[in-house]
Amino acid sequence: MRNRLAAPLACLSLFVCTLSAAAAPTEGRVAPDPNERQLPDKMHSAMSDLPAITVGQADADIVGKDNRALQAAVDYVANLGGGVVNIGPGEYVMRDSLHLRSHVTVRGTAGKTILRKADGAASPLAMDGDYGEEQITVKDPTGFQVGHGVTVWDTQSGGFHTTVARITGRRGNTFSVSKPLNADCMMSNKAMAATVFGSTLFLLRDETRFGGPSALIASGPFDDGPGWEAVPEGSLVEATASRIEIQPL
Repeated sequence: MRNRLAAPLACLSLFVCTLSAAAAPTEGRVAPDPNERQLPDKMHSAMSDLPAITVGQADADIVGKDNRALQAAVDYVANLGGGVVNIGPGEYVMRDSLHLRSHVTVRGTAGKTILRKADGAASPLAMDGDYGEEQITVKDPTGFQVGHGVTVWDTQSGGFHTTVARITGRRGNTFSVSKPLNADCMMSNKAMAATVFGSTLFLLRDETRFGGPSALIASGPFDDGPGWEAVPEGSLVEATASRIEIQPL
């Protein structure tokens, strides 16, 4: 009995050894280096290839001409953990801000990609907007559409309590919005709503924050530091590796 079992076991041992030899890499290291460190907020090491997607008016991964195409690309890359969105040449109409995400880099085509703010609409509120409410009712709904950005404020907001959101639905003159109102917006305090993302953009030229010339653009100054410039209506902010300029359209 011992002799009959010995041969099959020997064959099995030889078979296992053959598989192990075949699995060994023949060139270079396949597995990460044993001393390689993982990323601080991830359970994996740094990758050399990250998600990248193109947006354009033709011949791109996502084809479109407005903020919806750009936002879809940013959200797609963000859901994969981060990467790069490359925007092709052309003019893209912005009916809402481009909502950036962590670890996503957005790149235009130098001198050829233009993000143009759409014409806005504004109306006084027809009813008081209560703190925490997620809808507004306007006197004149012309120009207010589902998907557009919207700003809601009154004379007591002082900028800090202004609500910036997106319109998510409509029934007559009443619109649901994506965020609760930051404060009461009272008709007695001339409460207003406007489409897009505020009527004025502000520019801060920064030489140090990102290791070189850079431009911060916001719907309003977010600190009391010097240097904020109001961008005039009908203007274009052009930022390159060497200069930042405000030019009339």
